[in-house]
Amino acid sequence: MKEYFSGIPAVQFEGSYASHPFSFRFYDPERVVAGKPMREQLRFALPVGAAARFGHEGQDYLMASMELMHKLGLQLYTLRDRALAPEAPTLRESNARMDEAAEALVCLQEAYGARALQVSADLSGHPRYCYGAATSYSADIYAYAAAQTKKALELAWRLGALQFCYTGEQECRDGFYPSVNDALEMDNLLRMLAMLGNYAAELGYGGALCVRPGTKPSREPYWPTASQALAFLRQGGLENAYRVDLPDGAPCSELRALLQVDRLGALEVSPTLPAAYEALFVRAVPTLLELLRFGGLRTGGIILDVPHRVCATPEDYVIHCILHMDAYAYGLMMAQRVLLDGRVEQLRRERYSGFYQGMGRSVLENRADLQALESHALQRGTLLARTGREDYMEHVVQGLMYRGV
Repeated sequence: MKEYFSGIPAVQFEGSYASHPFSFRFYDPERVVAGKPMREQLRFALPVGAAARFGHEGQDYLMASMELMHKLGLQLYTLRDRALAPEAPTLRESNARMDEAAEALVCLQEAYGARALQVSADLSGHPRYCYGAATSYSADIYAYAAAQTKKALELAWRLGALQFCYTGEQECRDGFYPSVNDALEMDNLLRMLAMLGNYAAELGYGGALCVRPGTKPSREPYWPTASQALAFLRQGGLENAYRVDLPDGAPCSELRALLQVDRLGALEVSPTLPAAYEALFVRAVPTLLELLRFGGLRTGGIILDVPHRVCATPEDYVIHCILHMDAYAYGLMMAQRVLLDGRVEQLRRERYSGFYQGMGRSVLENRADLQALESHALQRGTLLARTGREDYMEHVVQGLMYRGV
C-alpha cells in the first residue's frame, strides 16, 4: 500500500521523558483510568479532510486521511458529506459521486480497522444556504436541504457511524428583521429533525442522532449554545430523540447541563497555538472532571479539529494533534486524582449542605412556599455570604496537578 507521509512514523507512547517529537508522553491507549482504557475514556476522532490541505485529492485524499489517522493510533473519524464527494452540477450526480466514494471508504474502513464516529451534511458551505437550509424562506431550498441530509443519513447508516449530526451553523435569523417569520422557520426546523428521526428508524440506523449548535458570531443562530439547543428540542418533543454536540470553547456549565440529562453527543476541540498549555489548564482538567463524575463518554467522542491556519506541513499537523492528545491524557489522569483525593468533592458537598436539611430540604422536596421562606428569613435575621472556598479548591487541584504522574 502506498505511503503518503513517509516522514512521519507511527506515534507510540514513550513516557513523560520522551524526546522524540513523534511520541506520546502521557497518552497511553491501554492505560486504565477510572476503570476504562484511555482510548475508551478519551475516544479521539480525526476529521476526514486533514489530508486535503496537503494537496491530496480523490482516492488519494481518502487513503492519506486514513494513513494520518492510523499513524496517530486512532480508529475513529468524522466526515461531512461534501468532504467525501464534492458537489456535482445536479443532485442526482452528487448522490452518484457519494455512492462511489462511500464504497471506497467502506473498503478503507476494513483495511485500517476504522469506524466513523460522526457523519453530517455540509449545509453551510454552499451559497444556496446563505439564508438557512431547514429555516430557509424557499420551499425549494428546504426540499434540497432535506434531500442532501437524507443522503448523508444513508451514508452514516452504510458506514456504521456511531452518530449522525445535524449542524446548526446555517440555521440563523437573517435579513431585515420585520420580514423574518421566526415561528414558521422554527417549526420547519423541528419538522426536519422529526423527519430525520423517522427515516433513521425506517433505515434501521442504530447510531445516535445529534444536533450541533451554531457558532458563527456574525449571525444569529437559532440555537447558539447547547442549553438553547436542548430547550429547542424540548419545544418540539424531540429531547429524547437527539443528543447535543458541545462546540469548542463552550463553558463547563454547558457540558454539565448535557451530562445531567445524559444528552451529550460529541465534544469538539479546535486546537490553536499555544497548544498544550491552554488545553491542559483551561479546558482539559475541568472538562474531564465533569465527564468522570457522570461516568465518562457514552456514544460520543472528542473531535480534534485543527484549524487550517495552524499547520503548514503534515508534520506540524501530527505534532499539533500529539500535543492535545497528551494534554487531555494528562488532564484525564489529573481528574481521576482529584476524584480519588476526595477533598474537592467533600468541599462541593459542604457548599450545598444547607439544602439537605431543614428549610433547604423542604425547598428541594417542593414543600416550601413563599410564606414559609419569608418566615424562615425573618427568624434568621441579618445574613452575610459565607465563603464557597473556591480559592482553596483551586489550591488543592493545583497541588495535585504539580505532583506529576
